[in-house]
Amino acid sequence: MKTIEGYFKTINYPGRGIIVGANKTLTEIFIAYFIMGRSENSKNRIFELDEEKNLTTKPFKKEKVENEELIIYRAVAKFKEKIVISNGRHTETILKGLENGKTFNESLNKTSFEEDPPILTPRISALLELDEPKIKYTLSIIKSNQNETSVKRFFYSYQPALKATGHLIHTYMKKENNETNSFFGEPIELKTPETLDDFEKEIWNSLNQENKISLFTMSINIKTKEEKTKIINKNQ
Repeated sequence: MKTIEGYFKTINYPGRGIIVGANKTLTEIFIAYFIMGRSENSKNRIFELDEEKNLTTKPFKKEKVENEELIIYRAVAKFKEKIVISNGRHTETILKGLENGKTFNESLNKTSFEEDPPILTPRISALLELDEPKIKYTLSIIKSNQNETSVKRFFYSYQPALKATGHLIHTYMKKENNETNSFFGEPIELKTPETLDDFEKEIWNSLNQENKISLFTMSINIKTKEEKTKIINKNQ
């Protein structure tokens, strides 16, 4: 199992990422969503919580926004005792599916990767189910199968959550010869700390200084369901 710091030292540009897992005493569940960027359009963003405590991406400077559909979206939202996290507008696809009685997997069955050739950025997402007898979470990645017409969909479910253990999935592995490689393999198993403050600090301090943009972290008390949230925006 890797530490958060140890893992991010091995990868310079993970892109956008999701972490879900439990703290050391198995009293809280942690969630993290982070975004990074290389282009001016990608870097021109901040995180905000709306009145219903949904996490959304917002432009830092509205006049500089390009390709809004790819960078502005609801990233974290709740549906009853479930929490949805994603790196794009498929948050809405998942929520609509849940509202219509579909499972997480069924909701994403027709979703494809992003239409941003030649990169073809994967769509990553997670569902945390707090209404289960034992805490369950599922991570997903949907990516190109070597070209712009073929899709690969992967789902990884974890139940019950284990103490001091989290799982990370992100969009990119590395950049070589100006080519961006999609994340591959199973989600990365990480050691998680005891407190939300430590969780936030470990992630933010480990991400590449030049490319990190925003980080959202959240803790949910397993017994009381009390929630705490934290946001770091490099642009603020």
